[in-house]
Amino acid sequence: MKDNHDNHDGQSIRQLNNIRSNGSEDSTVRRVREQSLVFAEFAEQVVTSTSSPASHVVAPAAETRELDWERSFRYLSREQQFVETARELVWETAETAVLVPFQNYWPTYEQMNPQQKRWYLYWRGEVRAERYPDTDLSYLFVYLYELIHGFGWSVPTQGAELMRRVWLGYRERYPKLDGYIREWMYDFAVVFRLEQPDLGRMKKIARTLSPEVQELEWKRRLLADPIDLNWELLRPLIDYEVEKSKFYTKEGRKEISHFAPKVVALADGLVRKRTGKRLLELYLPPEKKVQRFLFRSAVYDHEMYGRTTVVVTQSISGHIPLRRFLTQLVRLTENKLRELTGVKGKLRGVEVDADIELLVTRYLEQEFEHRRAEKLREQAPKVRLNTAKLRKLQQESDEVRELLLSDDPVRAPAPAVMGEAARPSTAITAERTLDSSIKGNSRKPGAGKVGLDDWLQPEFDFEQGWAMEEEVRKEKELPAGEQGAFSSGLEQSESAAVIGAGAVAHCVQGDLFEETSRASNEVGSNREEFASSSAQGQEQPFTEGSGNGLDETGAWTAADLEEPEAALQPQELESLMGSPIPEEWSSLLSQLTPAHRQMLAVMVEGADAAAQFAIAEQAGSMPELLHDEINELAMEAIGDLLIDGGSVPEEYAGDLGEWLKR
Repeated sequence: MKDNHDNHDGQSIRQLNNIRSNGSEDSTVRRVREQSLVFAEFAEQVVTSTSSPASHVVAPAAETRELDWERSFRYLSREQQFVETARELVWETAETAVLVPFQNYWPTYEQMNPQQKRWYLYWRGEVRAERYPDTDLSYLFVYLYELIHGFGWSVPTQGAELMRRVWLGYRERYPKLDGYIREWMYDFAVVFRLEQPDLGRMKKIARTLSPEVQELEWKRRLLADPIDLNWELLRPLIDYEVEKSKFYTKEGRKEISHFAPKVVALADGLVRKRTGKRLLELYLPPEKKVQRFLFRSAVYDHEMYGRTTVVVTQSISGHIPLRRFLTQLVRLTENKLRELTGVKGKLRGVEVDADIELLVTRYLEQEFEHRRAEKLREQAPKVRLNTAKLRKLQQESDEVRELLLSDDPVRAPAPAVMGEAARPSTAITAERTLDSSIKGNSRKPGAGKVGLDDWLQPEFDFEQGWAMEEEVRKEKELPAGEQGAFSSGLEQSESAAVIGAGAVAHCVQGDLFEETSRASNEVGSNREEFASSSAQGQEQPFTEGSGNGLDETGAWTAADLEEPEAALQPQELESLMGSPIPEEWSSLLSQLTPAHRQMLAVMVEGADAAAQFAIAEQAGSMPELLHDEINELAMEAIGDLLIDGGSVPEEYAGDLGEWLKR
């Protein structure tokens, strides 16, 4: 053994000499030297040790050698460790916990302390129960990673729904979720071959979204009915640099942004009417297959579903024929807006079908005319009805109606004066009824001759009822000139009374007004006879039967009643006598144009598409555009859509049909 030791030492010395001669040593030579020195020390101890017995290597028991080499010595990545821990904690919960802040760029369980993990288990239970308490964004990402790897759901559709719910529960508090979850929900549907879910309404397409998600969003917007585009979504689809237009940079930015998407929807409706195809179907780009990385920016174990997959997409934003058509529509819209706003100069090279150009022209002219009408309506003085006064007037009108219909002999005495037998019983009853309800409220005429100023006009007081003083004297003989003056004054008083009584009766019921008007005509004819006889110098006694407004005692009758407050307009009467229209609905109905009203009326009656097209064509528009305009007004007035799925909901149809007829 000593010889072997000497040989080993000799080799080590030679290796060291070679190192010195070379002037450097690498890591391999250094390890050889260290091993040689250790072996030399060990051999020396074995040779010099004589007291202690030689050591023996004892083999371990056979059963302790059985190890899971694949599990015990396998390297686990961060994603694989997350999956193992998620499998262990999938159904664990905590009854109570306190929110502990947790913020990490790539959050996993290993980065949570015990308090954070307890809060996460409690919060996850609340989310599964569809309760969404405040929490940090990193907890949300951990829960989403679980759903991606298949923990917490039994079927893929359930997993997609849970992902959508937690997104809707927290997207307002954390807008950053939109960019991540849209991509992950798209991948989830691709992996499990589900229908692509609703990725939420985007005001504009973010550049951070993948091309596949962007094209899917444009496809959905262009296939919506009607086309659902705004200016931010339309701009990337055209080749016209509108920012370089002076009209756009000055006064036309708002107009183009508002009308250009609507013109595209208008053209889509016309194309569908002509060809039966949508605009996108007419300019449909070909399908192509692309390779997509799954669940980017997520803690994702690619051993679950693979690192990449192949998806089929369509390059809508890059399809040249579609871009060319949309560009021409936007340029046409700018030219028409320049013309309507009085801006000189037009864009050249605009090539659009004559039918589309005519439709766009009529639509924009109609919109500008409607805008002018709205401006005039806003400048008009506001009229507000006094509902308390209307209720009071209705109550008093009911009292008048009871008087007109009364058959009480006390309140309506039988005719006894000469001349009443030749008059209609209805007129006599009406005048008698009103006459019997009148109390004296007149001033005695002065001595001497009677003139118009000597008589006190009757008073109609809504608070006290009918009041008239029956203290007048009859003048049997008057000079011809004074008779004419008195006849003229009586004529004016009587006419005002007839109008006043007729207005009150009309507020109550139309047929009663017809009866009283016939009686008034009788009175009017007698009045003309009286005036004629006065002009000829004949004497005419003032009696009730002669229709001159006096009863047999000489008191003024209902013909002399003062005209009440201004009669209600027909619309106000209909609102008063029919079912009341809520304030928000009244506001909506006042904003509807005749075309809107006609469209709603035929839709409430269940008319087919042909009738709607006829109304829209007469208004120079399309049914879809009218529906869109009505829904915009309805959202502002009542906070709901009035047309849903091409029809008026049943909950609105009944009352709306009645209100539209007023």
